[in-house]
Amino acid sequence: MEPEINIPLYAPLEIGKYIVYNVKNLSHDNFKESTDTTYFQIRETIESDFIDNAGNKVYKTLVETSKDSGSNWIFLRYATLQRDNYSYQRVEDDIRKVKLSFPFKELKSWDANQMNTLPSQKAKITNLDQSYTISRDLVFSNTVIIDLGNEVDPFFQNVESEVYAAGIGLIERKLIDVETQPGKYKDGNEYIQTYLQSNW
Repeated sequence: MEPEINIPLYAPLEIGKYIVYNVKNLSHDNFKESTDTTYFQIRETIESDFIDNAGNKVYKTLVETSKDSGSNWIFLRYATLQRDNYSYQRVEDDIRKVKLSFPFKELKSWDANQMNTLPSQKAKITNLDQSYTISRDLVFSNTVIIDLGNEVDPFFQNVESEVYAAGIGLIERKLIDVETQPGKYKDGNEYIQTYLQSNW
């Protein structure tokens, strides 16, 4: 049996590690015929770990936000992360999501909501172990894209994806839910969260 080396690579967990993300959010309003664009940052820091009632090691993660390029950070929430031989899970706002499913295989799919009461959401591995470019100065050599929905037609865009980099974890998240009716201004939201820096 081959060692499942991609388990810790794409979902590393270590107390004291943090990642800072840039976030761009576009809120489209067809009634006002305008788009409100906001920019901010999110910092996620693994603060501690503990053993839950099922005997699993769980990592408590502090999530903060900043509207002044990191000069001041404001508490948002706590999230928990855990990883075993089969999956990488995140609990946020009391909702457990299966972010990654192991072992990795191109086009492998699973239900990201299999451990909560939300409707089923298909997650699929694409572009396994490929390079990914965030910006001209920020290129990651080994990444995986998780396709969480890609429905695009002339009127609707429902796109969600996450990108994970080896040795770091999540480096990008996109969530686009936009409706465009003929002759009308588009309506909906576009959320783009991208890696800025970390101490990994």
